Amino acid sequence: MIIDELAIFIIVVIGLYDLVLILSYKPTISQAYQRLFPTWVDMIVLAALIVGVCFLPISYILKVLLGAIAGHVCWPNKERWGG
Repeated sequence: MIIDELAIFIIVVIGLYDLVLILSYKPTISQAYQRLFPTWVDMIVLAALIVGVCFLPISYILKVLLGAIAGHVCWPNKERWGG
């Protein structure tokens, strides 16, 4: 299915961009995102993303992968406090 290949392509491109940010010692995507909102807003956004991913017309393995990526970006960790 063409949408699966498109989803994989987008995931790879964003992953490579995140690696470029890491190698250039700049804030990563998750670090930048987690500084935008308080934790309770992050949890609402995460829940909305997970529900949205469930309705995407992509394979189940990609849904799991996108859910894991959303969890990594939204779940508060040391990036929240800049450590």
